[in-house]
Amino acid sequence: MGLFINLKSNKKQYSEAFKSSVNQQANSLILIVRESLQIANASPVLETKKARLEFAMKKVIDLIALANRYPFIDSKRISSTYTAIREVRNEIKAMESDVKSFDRREVA
Repeated sequence: MGLFINLKSNKKQYSEAFKSSVNQQANSLILIVRESLQIANASPVLETKKARLEFAMKKVIDLIALANRYPFIDSKRISSTYTAIREVRNEIKAMESDVKSFDRREVA
């Protein structure tokens, strides 16, 4: 019977201080991602947009890893960043297609 009790109570218990620390780390990552995406949105330079998007996506991967490790992190805040990432990706694709169509023009 002791074995079954141990299996049931195998769920990790985290202190409030630890939860607060991990949530603060997650919030910092979210702020970094949002700031990077804001810079990407504001920049007219394609290479800057690409670099800031890549940086933001790396931080999102770190954030997802943190959320997978600690289930008490609010995942709704993570999902809201996907919309912003998608917008920047679409803008980059539009800029790239404009550059490609400009390159195809013939000069008279």
